[in-house]
Amino acid sequence: MTCQGGSDPYQYNGANEMTSASGVSYNYDPNGNLTGSPGGDLFSYNSKNQTTSITHAGTTLSGLSYADADQTQRTAAGTATFVNSPLGLMISKSGTSSTYYVRENKGQVIGERTPDGSHWSSSRMGWARSLPSSARMAARSARVSATTPTTNRHTSRER
Repeated sequence: MTCQGGSDPYQYNGANEMTSASGVSYNYDPNGNLTGSPGGDLFSYNSKNQTTSITHAGTTLSGLSYADADQTQRTAAGTATFVNSPLGLMISKSGTSSTYYVRENKGQVIGERTPDGSHWSSSRMGWARSLPSSARMAARSARVSATTPTTNRHTSRER
């Protein structure tokens, strides 16, 4: 089927899946899952119709797994693992590094702590970053060193 009497560059099959856009093809499996896209991306699925691998530009991400029957709570992707709560993603781990997410009661991310210890927080003005405590201490020490005179000061008693 071609939309608008052949003037539209988008074509759809009987299942209402886009099969072509401006002459570029899309492919689907019998369950309606996208298996190939115009950029050469490839997708694989398990029997629950969950994405199990994605290939983009010759690089494959495999080992995708999920907590439930759908894809809303991914628990792993390659070597990364994820911890979810009813509010959404809470922890993302890759090797020994973890990123922690703070969410408000409706699930919106309002804070993040990255593996380097940086803290990000959200406000009406956007996202702000604060340095890890060790970096704050180093910066404070550098400021103090830069403003402390190098000459010896003596009190009147010491003279």
